Amino acid sequence: MMYDTSSRRKAMRSSIHLFLMSMMSFIIGFFMSYDAATMQDRTWDVDDVLLDGSITTLDTALSASKEEEIDSPATTLELLGRIALQQRQLNNEIIREYGVFGKDIFNKINVEKIIQLSSLSKTKLLRKIMIKIVLGRIKNQGNEGTEGTIFHWVTVGDSSAAGHGNAFSQSYTSILQTTVSSIFQSAGIEFVASNRAGNAFSGMETAFCMKEIFGTDVDVLSWDFMPLDSKHFDPLSNSQGLDPLLFGERVGMTYYPQLPFLYFLGKATGVEMQQQLGALENRGVGFAMMMEASLREVVSGFPNGNDKDRRGNLPAALSKFHCNGAIEGTEACDNLNQMHQCYSKEGGECAKVKYDVARECVNSRYQTSWNDGFKMHSLKGRLLGFHLIEMLRLATLELDFLELKQPHLRDSPLETLNLLRNEEEVESFLFSKTTAKTSTEESSWNWLKLKK
Repeated sequence: MMYDTSSRRKAMRSSIHLFLMSMMSFIIGFFMSYDAATMQDRTWDVDDVLLDGSITTLDTALSASKEEEIDSPATTLELLGRIALQQRQLNNEIIREYGVFGKDIFNKINVEKIIQLSSLSKTKLLRKIMIKIVLGRIKNQGNEGTEGTIFHWVTVGDSSAAGHGNAFSQSYTSILQTTVSSIFQSAGIEFVASNRAGNAFSGMETAFCMKEIFGTDVDVLSWDFMPLDSKHFDPLSNSQGLDPLLFGERVGMTYYPQLPFLYFLGKATGVEMQQQLGALENRGVGFAMMMEASLREVVSGFPNGNDKDRRGNLPAALSKFHCNGAIEGTEACDNLNQMHQCYSKEGGECAKVKYDVARECVNSRYQTSWNDGFKMHSLKGRLLGFHLIEMLRLATLELDFLELKQPHLRDSPLETLNLLRNEEEVESFLFSKTTAKTSTEESSWNWLKLKK
C-alpha cells in the first residue's frame, strides 16, 4: 500500500510539473510576443488562426532577429517560451498560404498520418536533437571551440526530389529550410538543408561517394527516388536510385560510428518498404517515412481544379492542385518513357499551372510530367518542417524530464552530453556487430557491402 501511494505521488508530481512547464512556456511566449504583435497592423485574431500544435517559420518573419546571433536558451523553460513566441508570430503564414485548409492540413494527427515513425525511431531522432540543444548551451557558456551546433539535413534522390523544372527556392528542401531555420536558431541550433539530389541514375554514385557528395557532418539523410520499373528492389538495377535498405546500410557503414537519421519519401514509399527497413531500425538506424498514399489522400481532399465555381477563391498553393483526382494534372500510367507518371486528359487545367517560373526559365526538358511542381514541393517542405519543429518541441520536453530525474544535470551540460552520446555509441556498436537480413539477391548485396 505504501508503494502504491508513493507511486501515485511521483506520478502526480510529474503531471503537475508538465502542466506548469506548459503554462509557463505559454505565459513567457505571450508576453515576449505582445510588443511585437501589437506593433503590427493585423486584421486577424491569433486565437482564430493558431493551428493545433503547428509551428511554421518564414525567412522574412523574423528578419530583425536573424541579423543578430541568437544565444542558446539557458533552460528548457526559456526554449519552450521561444517556441510559443514563434507559434504566435508565424502561424499566420500558413493561413495566408493555405487559407481555411491550413488547419486541416497542418494538425498533429494529419501530419503523423503522413510522416510516420515508430516509437523506437522517434527516440533516436529526439536524442539527436537533444544533443544539439545541449551543445548550444555549452557553446553559449563561452566554449567558443564547441562544434556540432549545426543540424544538417541532406536530400538525396532523383530529378523530382532535386526540384527540376522549378526554381531552386521552390524545392521542398529550400521550403524546409525557410520553415524551420528560425525556430531551430532560437534553440541555439543552425539548421542547414542541402539539396544533393540528382537524377534517376545517380544511385550507384550515391552508394560509393556519400561523404564526397554529402559531406562528413550529416545528421539526416533523405532517400527520394521514384520507382521506374518492376526491378525497383534490385539494388543493381541502373534504372532507378539505390535500393532503400542498401541505402541505409551504406549510410551506416560510411558514417560509422555516427548513424545519421533517415527519411524516405517518394512514390515508392508504403507499408512494404516500412517492413523492409525494419531490419535497419533494429540495428540502431532510425528512420521516418512520408507515406505517398496518405499524402495523395490529403491533396485529393482539396477543391477540384476543374470546378470553376471554387477555384477562383483559392490561394495559389491550392489552386488547381488536382483536377478530378489528377494531382498537378498527372496520373499513374504504363509509359516508361514518362517514368510511369503521365499527364491526364482531365488534368489539363492543373497541368497548365504545374510550374511557376519566369518565362526565361521555362525548359520542357525539365518541366516534365514526372517531376513534382511547385505546389507539391511547397506542401512537402511545409509538412516536413512542421514535423521537425514538433520533434524539437518534444526533444525539449524530453531533456527537461531527464533533468527532472537527475537534477544535477541542469548545471552540468557536459555530463548530459556524455550521457546522450554514450547511448548513441551503444547503438553504433550494435550496428557494427550485426548484419541485415534481406531477401535481396545475395550476390548483389555482397558486391555493394564494402567496408573501409
